[in-house]
Amino acid sequence: MKFLICLLFSTSIFADFKDWDTTDKKLWYSYVTLQTIDTLQTYDLIQCQKTSNCNWIEGNALFGKRPKIENIIVGKLVSSSLAFYLLDKQVDHKRTRDLWIINGISFAVVLNNYEVGVRFNYAF
Repeated sequence: MKFLICLLFSTSIFADFKDWDTTDKKLWYSYVTLQTIDTLQTYDLIQCQKTSNCNWIEGNALFGKRPKIENIIVGKLVSSSLAFYLLDKQVDHKRTRDLWIINGISFAVVLNNYEVGVRFNYAF
């Protein structure tokens, strides 16, 4: 769980986007949120794989069929850092377009995970 909190608050390393407009900032935070949800879903998959009756496998070839949460989090941090760097170098209208694209892709991944049965539960 400490890794997930680290991922959620990793946006502090992206604090230098004061020149981004409000829409781009909201889209960036949406992207980070979707990445966090995907990580939580993968965490549940990892927990399921520890039981003998789990038929789920990870679909992302970069992490293998039986991923480790540490690898997932490092991968998410590296890919998010790279995405931020590339987005920050773009002109505003292209940045907004690309943020919509990466949000759409991330949403599709989260939705697919949900459709195949990978969900996370959080109780207060």
